[in-house]
Amino acid sequence: MAQIEDFEILETKTTGKEDLICEDTSFLMKKGDYTVHILIEEVKNIKKGSRPCVKISCLNQCKRLSKPPEDDQREQYTFNEHVFFNENDLTVDVLDSAKIVIEVYDYHNSKREKYFGIQEFDFEYIYKQTDHCLKNLWIALANPESKDITSINGYLKLSISILSQSDPKIELIPMPNNDGDCMIPPQIELKYKQVAVYIFKGESFPDINEKKDAEIKAFLDCKYFNVSRTT
Repeated sequence: MAQIEDFEILETKTTGKEDLICEDTSFLMKKGDYTVHILIEEVKNIKKGSRPCVKISCLNQCKRLSKPPEDDQREQYTFNEHVFFNENDLTVDVLDSAKIVIEVYDYHNSKREKYFGIQEFDFEYIYKQTDHCLKNLWIALANPESKDITSINGYLKLSISILSQSDPKIELIPMPNNDGDCMIPPQIELKYKQVAVYIFKGESFPDINEKKDAEIKAFLDCKYFNVSRTT
């Protein structure tokens, strides 16, 4: 099982719509043409020896990313591939039920129950976000069709935008060093614990002050799970 990484955890509610939803009621999807843009950035913390493949389904279309290199015992793969879906003349009824499905699986094993993870996004949920997009979001990979639906099998980072013809264009850019928000599937129950760090003593600090008689004011900065504390 993959370990929880250095992320800010976002739990998926039982409604299937996460707590990032923008409350602006003016973000309503109207009948018309839409462009769905998906940036698959990277996959990490998967089982060594695997070749992760990514399949993206949007309404009646399906696309796959290029295959990763041969096995080299890595746990992290960078894709940075852009995928576009042009959906024309969509009705309000279709928009209300439309979904994007992201599936991550091993090239050597394509059985659905063996997939690393399956994640769905409602059109409506994405469109209600700021600028109608999700940017550089980590997803904990879990498979609701496997025997152990609570197992985290790795992490996927992506960006998604859904724009109508009248919406301003948004550029999706990879951020390789960003370990920000992480979305956790609703079937995974999180256990919260408190971490206490005690600093007892510090000594033999090097004197880097230009003034000979200047006092050394040492401090300690601690970062854990995207939370920083300074003494």
